[in-house]
Amino acid sequence: MTTSEHIETLCREWDAGRHMPPSMMGKLSFDEAYRVVFGLLAHLEGKGERQVGWKVGLTAEAMRAQFGAKEPCLGILFASGHRDSGHVFKHSDLIAPGFENELCLTIGKTLRGPGVTLEAVAAAVTHVAPALEIVENRGPFAQDIPLALADNAQQKAFVTGAETALSAGGAHALAAATVDDAVLARARAA
Repeated sequence: MTTSEHIETLCREWDAGRHMPPSMMGKLSFDEAYRVVFGLLAHLEGKGERQVGWKVGLTAEAMRAQFGAKEPCLGILFASGHRDSGHVFKHSDLIAPGFENELCLTIGKTLRGPGVTLEAVAAAVTHVAPALEIVENRGPFAQDIPLALADNAQQKAFVTGAETALSAGGAHALAAATVDDAVLARARAA
């Protein structure tokens, strides 16, 4: 199958409420999976859907190694998937649901790479909100990561709490995790 045929197949399956088509199992590289998910994005935008952000997955090196991914992956956040805190989902409307704790970051300006630095990204973040990503286990994710990425990386919906504006200049409180006198991780917060 060509990339165009994969996009057509996936879009047809999405329109019918089906995911991770068996006919596409084992057929996509990571690079092709991104082309297919961008094709899905164009298809859904053509039907009136609106992209409101990105999700980033497989951010931990150990998780990437476990799944054979060379880099973090992305998925698309759609306007139809956003819910405010307190929303009640019907289990029957979800496919093998789960949730992941997240931070929802608002980026206040366009960043273009290559060469975007961590400092430039930190300076571009204007707001942060607590969030939960609602994921669906739509198929054998671990058996075919590229197909799962093409199928929008298990993304179903996202719930956000109240956002907090970050101070200008990126001056935020620092938290650190220390074990046996060694700092293992640092994080900044509003």
